[in-house]
Amino acid sequence: MDRLKVLKLSVLGLFAIGGLSIASVFLSSMNPSAKAELNLVKLKVSDLTPGDFSTGESNYYMFFAYITKNDHLKVVEIPYFDSKVLLPDYNWDRPIVECTEFVFPILPNGKWNLDGEFRCIDAGLPKHWLEMSAWDINGKNISGDLPDLRAPDFSIENGYVVIGRS
Repeated sequence: MDRLKVLKLSVLGLFAIGGLSIASVFLSSMNPSAKAELNLVKLKVSDLTPGDFSTGESNYYMFFAYITKNDHLKVVEIPYFDSKVLLPDYNWDRPIVECTEFVFPILPNGKWNLDGEFRCIDAGLPKHWLEMSAWDINGKNISGDLPDLRAPDFSIENGYVVIGRS
């Protein structure tokens, strides 16, 4: 081989090594940090039976994981801030009404009421908001006027629902 071909192959090899090095640094930076991993909401679901539930919260959401009558795992998120549930406008991306009294389908014995509903009972809200602000146990809006409760992205790892990872 002549010197020019050796030089071209050497430069090409160095570019390939440099490109792979930069790509590996870039790709590794896309993984969540250890701090972000620690802040993921985890709900224990390994021993849930129908009527049991697990709950957790992040900065602006409450999360509920429960087993339905049909033995299906259901996970819903409800936005809240400053101890108030935030009710949606036309979608959950834009909550506009604060509900200071929101009831969850929990029985006095601490079990999930499989025939219950999520409902705002805030006496300070207009009647039409109270009528619209109710969801059945499956997260479906009862009146049909507001969107259904959202299910967050999640994965199941070692008996826990991990919110935010799919």
